[in-house]
Amino acid sequence: MSNNLIPITEEKAVLGALMSADNVMSKIDGILAIDDFGDIKHQWIFEVCLELHQSNIPIDAVTVKNRLEEKGRLSECGGFNALILLADNTPNSERVEHYAKIVSRMSVLRRLVGTAHQIATIATQSQNERLDDIFNNAKGLLDSATPVSTDDFLLMWIDSLSRFHELQLERIDEQEKIERGEITAYPEFAWANVRYYIDHMRPGMFGVVAADSSVGKTSFLEGIAEWNAMRGLNVAFFHLELSHQVMLDRRMCRWAGEPMELIESGEITEKMTRATMRFQTWPGGIHYIHCPGWSIRRIMSYARMLHNKEKCDLIIIDYLQKINLFYRKNGNAELALADVGEVIKTTCEQLKMCSVIGSQMNRKSKDEKRRTSRGIRGSGQIEEKCNVSITIDRDILIDDFQWGDIIYPEGERSPIAKVRIDKNTLGKTGDTKLAMIGSRFWFKDIDLKTVNL
Repeated sequence: MSNNLIPITEEKAVLGALMSADNVMSKIDGILAIDDFGDIKHQWIFEVCLELHQSNIPIDAVTVKNRLEEKGRLSECGGFNALILLADNTPNSERVEHYAKIVSRMSVLRRLVGTAHQIATIATQSQNERLDDIFNNAKGLLDSATPVSTDDFLLMWIDSLSRFHELQLERIDEQEKIERGEITAYPEFAWANVRYYIDHMRPGMFGVVAADSSVGKTSFLEGIAEWNAMRGLNVAFFHLELSHQVMLDRRMCRWAGEPMELIESGEITEKMTRATMRFQTWPGGIHYIHCPGWSIRRIMSYARMLHNKEKCDLIIIDYLQKINLFYRKNGNAELALADVGEVIKTTCEQLKMCSVIGSQMNRKSKDEKRRTSRGIRGSGQIEEKCNVSITIDRDILIDDFQWGDIIYPEGERSPIAKVRIDKNTLGKTGDTKLAMIGSRFWFKDIDLKTVNL
């Protein structure tokens, strides 16, 4: 490694300060690790200083000399005179934190240079490997180069007491900005009956909507997307199965109220024109990404790109079982699905935005009296990782059923959808109901007093 990336003077200043003043280690605790020092002799001296500090033994040139002698490394470190010179030539122990941060920074840069060489080697020697495998290996190498400093992640107890009140003031300011239209609101679910349990999603939250095939999970996700676009958010809608044309046809059917057969004929009616004009008044929008066969890492990478361009405030993915799974060596589908959940959650937390993914229920869950998120097909671990889990069910009618002016024949799905908020890390759970107008791919609120729960 180039000596240009080894800050010898700053390394000596840190070690000299440790041996010449009291309580220096407490000032740099959490900033430096042993291998942050580029000079191996400096690593050995710092290791000894750490051991003395952890044993509550005062750190000075004599105690360091004795410990190095026990390890048989004193002569390799230059002997006792070298330690004395380090202690005597320290410019200013009060600036030790400044020197430590320089040492840490240069250590990260050295690791990045080494990591770049390793990633280049992986890329040139992995022509036959899956791209997901290559990216996973590269990500692991990059993670290993992450600084050890916890300054950005650690909230000390005493600081947490004042931080709460600061956050409350920030929330008041944020709410005023939302009301003035200066910033977008947090994502919400589209129905008052659901918002009774979950008023809004917080930054970093990850939700799952699970249902059997043909119950309406895509329509449910479309409802969430459109509601939030009307409220000013930019929604990235990743659809792994339905094409762009089908998604746009369903949207027009929903908002114009025209039958799908008429839309597919190519005709443009007055209702369609009015619906398009209404879409243009929405302060937000939905950006559709047709992504069959994509992996979750590719999806979230694309979402990150849209977020950086201020085109993504909410991620919606339709749906889990269509994602191209990444299998580690000797892995299985359950672990691969758990990896999907971990990637989604991590990305949401890093970008401070929310995501909702659709999922199918497994066949075994049909025998349950109440559909819960334990029935998510292929992985119970997704339920463990998410913050919000919602299940939707619509009974198969055993008799003709009239609701309003419409008669639903025996054998069809009921227009009344049973919705269960099965997991909510920030509030209530419970059961509610919505109307599902299948011909328009539309979930609507209903008066719960008129429907027996």
